[in-house]
Amino acid sequence: MNCPSGHPNADGMTFCTQCGMRMAPNPSSPIPPVAPLSQSFNQPTNSGNPFETVAPIWPSPDSQLQPMSQHSQNKNSNRNIAIISVVSTLLVVLLIFFVATNRSTDSGTANAPEEDLPTTQMVTVSLTVMNDLDGCDLPLGYFDIPGGQFELRADGQVVGFGSFPLNGMDLSFACKFTSTVFNVPDDAAVYSVALANGRRGTIYNTRDELAGKDWGFDLSLN
Repeated sequence: MNCPSGHPNADGMTFCTQCGMRMAPNPSSPIPPVAPLSQSFNQPTNSGNPFETVAPIWPSPDSQLQPMSQHSQNKNSNRNIAIISVVSTLLVVLLIFFVATNRSTDSGTANAPEEDLPTTQMVTVSLTVMNDLDGCDLPLGYFDIPGGQFELRADGQVVGFGSFPLNGMDLSFACKFTSTVFNVPDDAAVYSVALANGRRGTIYNTRDELAGKDWGFDLSLN
């Protein structure tokens, strides 16, 4: 058989092998029947109103999303419950630890014997510079006294430092400088005081001597 352009082709060909045109149908070949559209696609309809189609068989979006939303809420609720449980447990542990620590501290303080508790004294150091009738108008040889520093020792160990004021108390015939050292242990056998520059020597007092003078060194320079 020939195509519309006249090219020879074998019988039964649908398209021309040379120009590609569609071959004319072979009258001898039967044309297969074509199924009606109503049979190839049957959309169910509502018997009450043929223009309204029956609802599709797919579930609505709400029916699918609702379980997901409910699942998310349950998950968040479980997470919140877990967090609250952990925080509550930590608070209980901290409270127990705090109570146990305070009880142990109070018990140790209550059981400590009074004789083991250290006791201290306030020691006063006074230095009077005898200066005839010039009072605090000190001569050149006493320039290290105003504002001078001293150290206090108990049984040879330094237990405190002090400083005299820059301006002493004018006694007309003398000038008195006074300073105080706090928290001095009162259980030593011997106490001593000396100027930090080491130029004025060292004064010693036993505990009984110092306690008899109301825990005060009363020094003087002529």
